[in-house]
Amino acid sequence: GLLISRNIWMASICSLFLGNANSFNDSGSYPLLTEQFPEKPASMNALVKASMSLSQTILPLVIAAVHSAYIIIPAMAVMLGLLLLKVSVTNFGKNETIVKETVSEQKEILETSTNKPSVLIDGVGMVILGFTLSFIFYMYSQYAPVFAEKVIGSTPVFSKTLISWYAISSLISVFITSTVVRKVHPFKVLLAYSIVAAAMLAMMVVHPTPTIARLTSIAIGFFAAGGIWQVGLTILSRYFPQEKGRVTGYYSFAAALTYFVGPIVSTFILDDTAASLVHVFVLDVAVSVLGIIVMIILAVRCFKYKFI
Repeated sequence: GLLISRNIWMASICSLFLGNANSFNDSGSYPLLTEQFPEKPASMNALVKASMSLSQTILPLVIAAVHSAYIIIPAMAVMLGLLLLKVSVTNFGKNETIVKETVSEQKEILETSTNKPSVLIDGVGMVILGFTLSFIFYMYSQYAPVFAEKVIGSTPVFSKTLISWYAISSLISVFITSTVVRKVHPFKVLLAYSIVAAAMLAMMVVHPTPTIARLTSIAIGFFAAGGIWQVGLTILSRYFPQEKGRVTGYYSFAAALTYFVGPIVSTFILDDTAASLVHVFVLDVAVSVLGIIVMIILAVRCFKYKFI
């Protein structure tokens, strides 16, 4: 449909359905993988992020080499068709017994424990984290190159390399994070990663230099965009094991708000001055600090539960 669009309305409608399909895919794939591999849910969620990061790294290179949308879009449609065929013939019930035992065990702990997650506190808090975690790396990836040019005075070539460092670091982080969360409590990972990301953002605002900008790109890619969002989703799924699909939808919706709220807020802040770009990154730091505060509150509560 996108390929045969001849005006902005047709293209917008097709893009709307593509966005819907992507959200359906997220809300289905995360719970599915955690149920298929209940012994390592965080690693499975991180692998989804790894696939996304890999495609985000490769696709721009493909577009640069193949300039025609009439080749790239049909190729992507074929890939989606193959994916549909693969999913339709795959048996996802092989771990059904393990899934039932895991869910049953978690349900029994929840029912017998005096300390259990609260939807209004833990649930809403985790959804807020879904927004703050996404906001941090989305705003950085959108405005880091412009910040480098106007605030630091870097060349356009150097400014674009910041996103390359960000993407590479994000991809590396996915595999490291998937291993770390097996040995370290997920909330400890969330807190440590978020503090480092916030500190580097603040450092770039206070002392904007090319070296600091490059280090910040690496830090944001590794500690903010490299699977930490999926770690939060894993915690939320464990909190409410019988509502994996629903809570994934809420969590993903909060993240999707980033792509709506971020540009709108930026329009009220940005102008042609370097100071306005600094203000955007100050906002990013503020949101990251808010996320850390929410994490600390949830972490204190979390350590009373037996199943996380």
